[in-house]
Amino acid sequence: MAKISLQNIAKRYPNQERFTVEDFNLEIADQEFIVLVGPSGCGKSTTLRMIAGLETITAGSFLIDGKLMNDVAPKDRQIAMVFQNYALYPHMSVYKNLSFGLKLRKYAKDDIDSRVKQAASILGLTEYLDRKPATLSGGQRQRVAMGRAIVRDAEVFLMDEPLSNLDAKLRESMRAEIAKLHQRLKSTTVYVTHDQTEAMTLADRIVIMDQGKIQQIGSPVDVYNHPANVFVAGFIGSPAINFFDVRVENGYLVNDAGFKLKLSALALSKLPNLQPSQELTLGIRPEDIKVSENTESPEAGSTIEVEITVVETLGANVILHAKGGENEFVSRLNAGQYGRPGDKVTLWFNLERAHFFDKTTQQNLVSAKASNGDS
Repeated sequence: MAKISLQNIAKRYPNQERFTVEDFNLEIADQEFIVLVGPSGCGKSTTLRMIAGLETITAGSFLIDGKLMNDVAPKDRQIAMVFQNYALYPHMSVYKNLSFGLKLRKYAKDDIDSRVKQAASILGLTEYLDRKPATLSGGQRQRVAMGRAIVRDAEVFLMDEPLSNLDAKLRESMRAEIAKLHQRLKSTTVYVTHDQTEAMTLADRIVIMDQGKIQQIGSPVDVYNHPANVFVAGFIGSPAINFFDVRVENGYLVNDAGFKLKLSALALSKLPNLQPSQELTLGIRPEDIKVSENTESPEAGSTIEVEITVVETLGANVILHAKGGENEFVSRLNAGQYGRPGDKVTLWFNLERAHFFDKTTQQNLVSAKASNGDS
């Protein structure tokens, strides 16, 4: 397949002061599955379209296997793209949709037939080759769109939010299909989504973007466990991470809204350069907040008495919402009985898994990684 290099890539549209994409640097290995993720308007689709040649590059260099591609026409980049809206020809059968691009490139008839049937077999479309797109389900139409990419000898597959038009159940099954397809084809793939679940389940590495800039690059586990900054910590994870504005006083994390947690020696040792009463942002994931039981020692962490406000039962898990003082807490627990709204419980915080961010820079003080480089 192909190695991709994006070096100091930038995009600014005419009559626009702000760059849509700025100082984008990324090296993609052969056969790697990279996911660009971020909120709407962060520049991820623009970056994908620059790779495809559908948008010009304002500055920087884009290379495939060491060859500069900035000014190479899209049709000559050996790139296949799967769009959000499928872009199928409604008057053509599935077979003709799959073969159309090959005919334009003047492939031999036997070669076209072989490629189409092979792609249909891989994607489970063999029995639908004579049908029109309108008679297919959303998932089947998406398979046809992916089939058009497979039939070509493309070096790179680009996917722009390919599952966003599908319902939740179908998205889940199609995620598995895309993962299997990548394992089978071993293709270099760049995938764009705003859905963190897709990013976490599909990617070899995730590129998290915000306001046109890379915030962090790393494996799904790395960006989850070692977020570079407040934005990454808040964007990755469901339910979202708990944030509290605090300061350290006499070995406690406190704020003026009734928050007070004792820091363990290990947690305190992670913050060696704190100034007296320095303002911090504490981030702690819902699974690291538990309902305290008698078997747990207070020395193992810190506790706060709270009042339950909402209990969400999700089968194997319970999402507990609670309030202590003016602070609101969200905890993810294994299924069980933890009380009802209005009940008082004691929450135990595993501060050894917490994240501490500089209040001003929003960078992670404990496990900060290069925010625009490989983790």
